[in-house]
Order: sequence, then C-alpha cells, then structure tokens
Amino acid sequence: MNCFHHFIEITSKLVRTYGHWRIILYCDFRSLVGPRVVFKSSWEALFAMRHEGIPTRLLDWTENIGTALFFALSSNTVENPHIWVLNPYKLNDRDSKAGGTLLNPDEDLGQYSETYASYCNDKTVEINTLPIAIYPNRTNDRIFAQRGLFTIHGTDEQKMELTSHDSIERIDIPSNLIDRIKLLIKHFGINTYSVYPDFKGLSDYLKRFTSINFRQQYVQIIRGLALPMQTGFRTPRYYWLPPYQQLSIPNKHQ
Repeated sequence: MNCFHHFIEITSKLVRTYGHWRIILYCDFRSLVGPRVVFKSSWEALFAMRHEGIPTRLLDWTENIGTALFFALSSNTVENPHIWVLNPYKLNDRDSKAGGTLLNPDEDLGQYSETYASYCNDKTVEINTLPIAIYPNRTNDRIFAQRGLFTIHGTDEQKMELTSHDSIERIDIPSNLIDRIKLLIKHFGINTYSVYPDFKGLSDYLKRFTSINFRQQYVQIIRGLALPMQTGFRTPRYYWLPPYQQLSIPNKHQ
C-alpha cells in the first residue's frame, strides 16, 4: 500500500512552529469544544483537530491518488503542484515498536493525552524520534471519505523529505496536464462534497458547480466522453447525466 500527500513541506506544522503551545492547543480544543462532540479517545480528538485545520503532530495522507490530486490542484498558490508518495511499511521498518507494520494508535501507542501531549511538560515520557505511519480507526466522516491515514511526528523537527528520503518520493504534475487532470477528477466524482461530506462541503460544491466557468469546463470533458463507446454491445453506451447537468450540454447531433 502506498500513501499520497500534497503539501510542499512534509513536516508537522505543530512540530515546526508551535513549540510549547502544543499541549495548550490540545487542552483548549478539548475544553472549548464543549458537549457538542463526544470523543471516544484522545486520538479521535486529535484527528478531529487535524481535519479542522488546527496544528497537530499529525500529517494526513490518503490511500486514494485521486483525492491527493484533488488537494494538490485545489490550491492556486502553488506554482509547481505535486504529490508525495509514501511507503509506510518502509518508513516504519526503522522504528523498533512498529517493526515495519502499521500501528493502530488506540491499540499500539497508548492514549495521546498520556504520551505525546504529556511529553511537552515531561521529557521523560518516551515517544518516537522520527515520523511513523499510523492507521487510525476511521470514525471521523472526513477521514473515512478521504481514506485517510497519518504520520505522527516525534522529537525530530526536520522536514520529512530529509529524515525519510528513502521512504518517500515526490511526483511533479506536468503543467500541460493540469487542466485535463482537474476535469477527470471532477468526472470521477471527487469534489469538495466527496472529501468533506458535511454541509460546508455540500454548499461549497453547489456554489462551485453553478459557476459559469466550472460548468463550461465540465461540459468540455462530458461532450468528449458522451460519444458511443466500443463496449461490444449493440446499443451504444452513453455517460448518463442528471437533468440539471444535461441542460448545459449542447446536442452533439446539431
């Protein structure tokens, strides 16, 4: 199994910039979230923090290359979009506890609140030095939708591309293929609602889909895919579109 990631620097933001604020961020989140969400474990709370954009020791990865490409091409600030490919087994082969296997944090690492969070105030607590790959229980809707995994970063604050260069590889996306890949991603159903399956993701998807530029781009690829396919059947097979999408597609017989 390979994992895919889309950030420029593969280093935990919490490890890189937040120093002694690490434990404060975690404790404040647990306190201020109140009764609205009940977490089954401290790890589940940490995963929720990561997916809501709060700095943690985690970096999120995905098993789905389409999801990685979606995030890599969603940013308008990256000049040379790319993804990182990780071999998690090779990464964990150097860790004595993991021994080349993927760790389940709830079962193999103890509670986050008693280990990594405590390390901020008590350096006698033992945690990993280099990043290790963990396979979480996917109880979070976003983690489940994105087929997410994580690396958890320890005491070494160097970039992962320096400390783990034998386990990761950067793949640049050719500039002449970017537009085509974006259209294919849309066609395969990967969008803001599929990766963020909540009301915010749905509203962002609907607002984007109703924009003129988006619909024109979408029509371009669908017109190309709506030609009869050589499937071996007598009746030509066409790509079916819901009615609200069909309205914007010119008749190919005109």
